Amino acid sequence: MSCFVVKISGHLIRDTQALKNLLNEIEKLVRENTKIVVVPGGSVFADYVREIQKEIGFNDDIAHWMAIKAMELYGIYIKHLSKSLVEAYTIEEIIEAFTKNLIPVAMPHKIMRQFDETPHTWDVTSDSISIVIASKLKCKLVCLAKMVDGIINNRGELVERLKADDVENMNQQVVDRYVPKLVKKYGISVAIFNATKPWILRSIVNGLKDKYTLIFQFHF
Repeated sequence: MSCFVVKISGHLIRDTQALKNLLNEIEKLVRENTKIVVVPGGSVFADYVREIQKEIGFNDDIAHWMAIKAMELYGIYIKHLSKSLVEAYTIEEIIEAFTKNLIPVAMPHKIMRQFDETPHTWDVTSDSISIVIASKLKCKLVCLAKMVDGIINNRGELVERLKADDVENMNQQVVDRYVPKLVKKYGISVAIFNATKPWILRSIVNGLKDKYTLIFQFHF
């Protein structure tokens, strides 16, 4: 299936206008027959899971599933912002939304229970989960809407293209540590762009050069 996964930064919960602007761009692309599934970040809800884990001391397995549930809380918030959005709890429901020209918001808990293919640690966040979901839909690209333009090198310059192996060896905090492993496992490229610059998503979808970072295993 020719489709794109767009993961929306949890930070946008505090910037409703930026979130709406990004959703508007997604809606425009969908009206042009682009299939897009939205994956919510963990936002403040996953942050609270981290905090309460430190306070109480439960293990990473519990925290993993709680954080995935936390993504669904943000997903419910995102969904209410547009009538074009629909909650999707399984891969089948995502595909059904595509057939109705709706934009599925992936509620990942049930999906990740079915496809439990990642470690249960904080090395895996909504970034990696987006790639797993993309692999089940055979989407060719995951777009991570972050609060930065992409990955920056030691000279303060945006790196436009990076091999997954190079990302593994970098000291970066833009994507989670498991992302490059999944890029290599599934052969799915990952584009990182600034969530407050939604027009860049159009460039990514159309394969145009712009201000974003592309992580790849094979040439895209």
